[in-house]
Amino acid sequence: MLVALFGLNNASAESCLPEGITFSYQSQINNFQSNYPGCTQIDGDVVISGSNIFNLNGLSVVTSIGGSLLIECNKILTSLDGLTNVSSIGVDLRLEGNFSLTNLTGLENVTFIGGDLILSNNLSLFSLSGLSGLSSIGGALWIDDNKALLNLTGLDNLAFVAGIVRIYSNSSLTSLTGLESLTSIGGNLLIGGQEHLGGLGNPSLTSLEGLVNLTSIGGKLEIGYNTSLASLAGLDNIDAGSVNGLSIYNNNRLYECDVASICDYLSNPFGIVNISDNATGCNSQAEVEAACLLLNTGNKAVDKVFSIYPNPTPGYIFIETTSTTLPSYLTIINPNCEELMKQPVSGSKTQFDLTGLPAGVYFVRLNNDRMVDFRKILKR
Repeated sequence: MLVALFGLNNASAESCLPEGITFSYQSQINNFQSNYPGCTQIDGDVVISGSNIFNLNGLSVVTSIGGSLLIECNKILTSLDGLTNVSSIGVDLRLEGNFSLTNLTGLENVTFIGGDLILSNNLSLFSLSGLSGLSSIGGALWIDDNKALLNLTGLDNLAFVAGIVRIYSNSSLTSLTGLESLTSIGGNLLIGGQEHLGGLGNPSLTSLEGLVNLTSIGGKLEIGYNTSLASLAGLDNIDAGSVNGLSIYNNNRLYECDVASICDYLSNPFGIVNISDNATGCNSQAEVEAACLLLNTGNKAVDKVFSIYPNPTPGYIFIETTSTTLPSYLTIINPNCEELMKQPVSGSKTQFDLTGLPAGVYFVRLNNDRMVDFRKILKR
């Protein structure tokens, strides 16, 4: 009896299919456990691609895949729930062209992907919920052309990507929320770009704050064709010494590029620099370097000394300051370091009329005999 039970246990946790397996029909998935009894650890690739596949429940006994898991061109597949017991994928996980898939629930137990994670052309995918167990990726992370994806929530525990990170052509993506745990990328960081293909940006992306904890990349930093992006805030903590090339282009509203990592890189660039066709303030390398110089002149220890609103502004701005005990002055400066307006601080709130100035980026300088500080403003 003991021998029989031992044999039964081995049969229930068996490696199999070193040549891999392809599922083209729902019936093949339904019959998997009867056709391959005891097969739980598939050694080869698993391909799931069929026009009539609507669920993966027949694969619920599978615990690991030694090769790649390719889930492609399944037009009516709505759920990955049948994969809930899979904990590791030896090579790539690719989900492409699954038009009815709305989230990735079912992949919660996947903690390891040895190769690339590619999410592409899943037209209804609005959430990455289901990837919370994933802490590292052994290859690249590609998130491309997922029209309904709003943010990257679901990747909340991802700390390391060994290859490139590419985020292209996700038309509804507004932020990179969900990548707050990401600290290191081994290759390029590409957020939009591909000028030779006509531009593959993320037109709704307004914030990069999800990358606030990213400290190193192993290649080029490229930001292109993100037409709603106004600031590079969120990239502040990247070690400039880890960057090998910088391209920031065709981001129509991008005016704030003088974050610490960019300023540090431009002070000693290693690799190409292309900064062009963005908004005033970030329309050339010279403009960004000028902004970096002005802001580096400010006293960072007095970060709360004054605030400005509204910013951006159509005309009038109000400046509130706590520095009223000493004779202080407020000055409006253009990116060429020319003083345009200046007046003394006579109280806690000062008003400037900018309606006569052309649209663009300006700086407000507060100074007295003890300190100097700068803020950037955008005149619409």
